[in-house]
Amino acid sequence: MHLRIVDIDGSPEEIAALPQLRELLGSPARAGAGAACAEVPPDPPPAGAPEVVLPTAVTAVLELRPPADDVRRRLSEFLATALRWPDVEARVGASRRSPDGRANAIRLHRRGSSVGAFVYIRLPTVNMQLRLPSDMPAHLVRHAARRRVNTDAPYGLTLRLTSPEVLAEALSLARLAYEVAGSPDRERDGLSTFGDEQPAPSG
Repeated sequence: MHLRIVDIDGSPEEIAALPQLRELLGSPARAGAGAACAEVPPDPPPAGAPEVVLPTAVTAVLELRPPADDVRRRLSEFLATALRWPDVEARVGASRRSPDGRANAIRLHRRGSSVGAFVYIRLPTVNMQLRLPSDMPAHLVRHAARRRVNTDAPYGLTLRLTSPEVLAEALSLARLAYEVAGSPDRERDGLSTFGDEQPAPSG
């Protein structure tokens, strides 16, 4: 074994982007922005950034269908991060079957996208369904479960915010789904073109 000490001067973001560092840490060799997005944890909000205020409809449905305390904290962090991405909005639909008229899900949409929500969040379980194919590469899917659907089904991955590690993966996969939703041909970095839009299944 040979150890060489190297002095590197730069910001944490610049150092993290060094290809030599990625190779040293064993990141899978996969070109393309999609892989980089899913492998690198999302950047923390810049110092002094305004706090994200969740939409009234979202806070209301969280009060009506509250998750467990630790899960809710992770969900709040997930939503606050995702809502900082450009053109993201959180929506709560209506339901005739619900006594209060609200659906049991929070949907994240990218404004201007030709597809539907890139993430569905079922309440109160916080079961997330992501608009990514079920045959995503294994090194990108460590905690998410692959749904038993065709590989061209829109929502192929699901997970629950059971730990900080799962939260990190949820943000990485959600960012990738967000990027794909913004692609005009609904295809990015070698991912299969998704099927036609359909409501996220309940399972």
